Amino acid sequence: MEFNEKLQELRKEKGMSQEALAYELGVSRQAVSKWETAQGYPEMDKLIQIGKLFHVSMDYLLNNENVVQNTESENEGNASYVYTMEMIESTLRWKKRFAFFIAFGVAFIVGALSFPILMRNSDMGGAVFLLAVAISVAIFIASGLMDHHLCEHLDERIYVKQSDIDQLHEQYRRFRMKFTLMITLGVFLCIIGLCVVVLMDALYTQYSDKNGVWFVLFVAVALLLIIPAGIIDSSYQRFVYFDKHNKNKEKEQKKIKEVEEGKTAKYDFLWGITMPLTAFFFIWQGLEYDNWKIMWIVFPVMAIVTTGFINILNLLDKNKQDK
Repeated sequence: MEFNEKLQELRKEKGMSQEALAYELGVSRQAVSKWETAQGYPEMDKLIQIGKLFHVSMDYLLNNENVVQNTESENEGNASYVYTMEMIESTLRWKKRFAFFIAFGVAFIVGALSFPILMRNSDMGGAVFLLAVAISVAIFIASGLMDHHLCEHLDERIYVKQSDIDQLHEQYRRFRMKFTLMITLGVFLCIIGLCVVVLMDALYTQYSDKNGVWFVLFVAVALLLIIPAGIIDSSYQRFVYFDKHNKNKEKEQKKIKEVEEGKTAKYDFLWGITMPLTAFFFIWQGLEYDNWKIMWIVFPVMAIVTTGFINILNLLDKNKQDK
């Protein structure tokens, strides 16, 4: 086996694209392409780097015997996008802002629930709450579109240099300390909110119907801690454990392919339509007619209806294919 064949085999077993290998070695992708097509040959320092990277001896690379190599790789496909440390840091900075936008939107909706509670005898409370929902939805849409534009490559198979992973591990270790503190404080605030409600009910019984506002406000503040902690943590893991996420992406793509081939249900998107509409109807009935205690029934009813409708559509598709 010639050097070019060995290099190509090692690269594929490592789960690297030519671009990823070029980045590791500090050369251009064209140089790697020439090596693999026997149009060129790397210098000695690059050969040493290749040996260390793929855990093979210089004898294996330089000799034409087919020596058994010791590769340590879990990737099975070629990475389609290489993330440098600069790109990773830029992505993480955006993810932190994105996490704040999402947390603020959710906390704004939860906090706005205090208006219907305080203005129980007025339609103004419901109007303010719906306005808060509209503003939050606008924030979700804008930040979601921006996130898709800036981080679209995270949905593909990515590759991160080992030295960058080592550096990220240290950053991630420091963040995990903040993560633990943020989650703990968030849960603590939720518990304190319940305690405050119980205390206020005991001290001011005449305001018992409005004391729930305290819990709502404490939960809103807690969400400003819990949501960013989760989003930022998952962003770090995307790079630090990119191999694991790449495999998960492959499973997702396989499921998508099965859907396209008709092997699984393709009408699951209907859940994304029926359940938000059900939630909106539930909130509207509760705020407008104070039907909170009975209107919960709409959720199981709509779940049954949606499931039945999806099954009917799948059955119709199956009959068409049989014909």
